[in-house]
Amino acid sequence: MRINLNPKRKGKIGELIAIRKLTELGFDVYDNIVDDKGIDLIIRNEYKGKVKHKDIQVKYSRFYEKFDLYWFGVNKSTFQPNEKLYFLFVIDENKIFIIPSLDLSRILERVRADKKGNWKITVKLIDNWVIKSKRGKQDINIDKYLNNFSQLKK
Repeated sequence: MRINLNPKRKGKIGELIAIRKLTELGFDVYDNIVDDKGIDLIIRNEYKGKVKHKDIQVKYSRFYEKFDLYWFGVNKSTFQPNEKLYFLFVIDENKIFIIPSLDLSRILERVRADKKGNWKITVKLIDNWVIKSKRGKQDINIDKYLNNFSQLKK
């Protein structure tokens, strides 16, 4: 039996999955008390003797069996792509897509938006993992982002 969760509860589940995975991988993870700037977590790690911080926005989706896909929303008003912002699209503990916001910005040019300009991202496993594009455009292969946590260490 699947319980219908409100978006805040669903979002917190995704954040907790991300926190667990990032912590297991050796990152110091800091939770953001107020998410009004599109940043859920901040991670800290040392790389080549320097301390590095990255901002993380977590998106979580359950599987929509009827449509055979996962669905994520990205809010236009808080999306501010920059070199330190990463999006974690969480499907489950073993399937997390880590997409730099600058890459996501290019991807979003090919994704459907609602009337307010917020993007509707659908992720599907066909022959490989893809983000479905607008009608008439080629789907975007996102296999290279699957569990690619190493990019967060640089």
